[in-house]
Amino acid sequence: MNWKISIFLFFVISAGNAQVVIEEIHDTNSIDKEVYVFPKIKYHHQAVADSINHFLLFNFLEIENGKFQKSIFENVWLKDTNQVIARISHISYEVLNNSKNLLSIMISAEFCGAYCEGFDMYYNFDLRTGKSITIHQLLSKEGIELFNDNLKHNLYERLDSTLIKVRQELSLVNNDEAKEELDDKIEFIKNCFYRENPPTIDHPFYLNKHEIVFILSTCSSHLNRSLDDGDYIFHYTIADKHNCFTHFALKLIK
Repeated sequence: MNWKISIFLFFVISAGNAQVVIEEIHDTNSIDKEVYVFPKIKYHHQAVADSINHFLLFNFLEIENGKFQKSIFENVWLKDTNQVIARISHISYEVLNNSKNLLSIMISAEFCGAYCEGFDMYYNFDLRTGKSITIHQLLSKEGIELFNDNLKHNLYERLDSTLIKVRQELSLVNNDEAKEELDDKIEFIKNCFYRENPPTIDHPFYLNKHEIVFILSTCSSHLNRSLDDGDYIFHYTIADKHNCFTHFALKLIK
């Protein structure tokens, strides 16, 4: 397969005393001509950078660093003309936090299987070690219980508020088609209250010096995506819940 890697673009994400530099890798697929982009971490501690890059490549692109044949994207893009569409495409990313000890980054893309759908992956790394950070490292036992309760309460509060708003809209419309659409949305919201599993801390998250942010997935599938307002994102100020965090977490964001 003919392909080429474009000139690397180097830039610093400026965020306070940020230390990580992103080397943006570009590669163009020769079949569908789509340009793929992926972040590569540059850091003054090479072992830390290597650890983060290995994790991102393996987790997102399903490939090991240095073990690809021609491209880091070869396991996810179109490989031959017999394929109809790439498994993963339209990759982009956003650095959410880049501070002394912590790197938080979101990588987005479109995944295609039986149907195509956009998705976001959130990653948090300890820049002292290069290791991925889990939510259970950050919260105390009491903090886990509190945030589980808060997420459940805040989600149901959000759904209830949306339900009230949609019912008010329904009372004002006369068009049958619009009524049917709002009825469907009301039924959809009601079903959200009865998820198979209540919301917990075991959802994507990221944090910075001031807050921790949880991203709860939508209630919808691709069939009823139009009824949904997207992911449910909840921000919590760390200062308000200082005792909920572990010593590890507080040193990380210091």
